[in-house]
Amino acid sequence: MSDKVYEMDDDYNRAMTELVECIKIRDELADEFHLVLPENRNEARSILDAMNKKIEQMEAALAKEYESFQALRRAEEVRDAAFDEMFERVVKSYIHIKYNHPDIEPEVKEKALAVWEGREEQFHDRVAMYENDKTEFEKIIARAETK
Repeated sequence: MSDKVYEMDDDYNRAMTELVECIKIRDELADEFHLVLPENRNEARSILDAMNKKIEQMEAALAKEYESFQALRRAEEVRDAAFDEMFERVVKSYIHIKYNHPDIEPEVKEKALAVWEGREEQFHDRVAMYENDKTEFEKIIARAETK
């Protein structure tokens, strides 16, 4: 599993800042607890207990949001890498067909571009890149089957 940490959005960061402020206020109140008159200590203790409970709830909610967000970003990264790998394979397969089976090249190109709609320019750029890289080009052309 990836150790990469993805930056959280502004709403999460604002909520985290508010949580830290709540903790700071709670800690200041707890530090001053000894100054509370004995007859008011039960009420002060109840206030601190309520603050602790709310802080714990906020921490749990933010922790859940953080883990969910990180898991989503990791999954998106895996998905994107898989799509990129598939795209490269389609480009290389197209080049192989273009030079080894020119009779079906137009149909293959049409289908490849239909699958990768919106990435036509990138498709053409990658084809040109491989065609201009003599070593890669020769490997692609010599390949007996699509891998």
